[in-house]
Amino acid sequence: PFDRRVVPVGRSGLGVAHGSRRTRHAANSISLWGAKHANFADHGIQLSRSFRAAIQNGLDLAARAAEYASTSRTLELVSASLGMVCFRVNPGGVGEDALATMNRS
Repeated sequence: PFDRRVVPVGRSGLGVAHGSRRTRHAANSISLWGAKHANFADHGIQLSRSFRAAIQNGLDLAARAAEYASTSRTLELVSASLGMVCFRVNPGGVGEDALATMNRS
């Protein structure tokens, strides 16, 4: 579940990562902080493939849950947005007060 990265820094201090390839962010840090400053924030876990894959997996699961709730006979999809799905039990033929009581417990 954890992703480890190594960011080798050359003598010029340009934040060289993945061999000799400089990232776009490292090139931008030259103009902001000077040529000898390495910007390690650009190489954090948030930019790793495994982190982005985990985010995409969560979004895919939320979309599947929303689809399941919207096609279910006993669930009612309330809202679905960016990885968050809200639904409630609604077997049908029940008043709004009874539904509220049923879903509170």
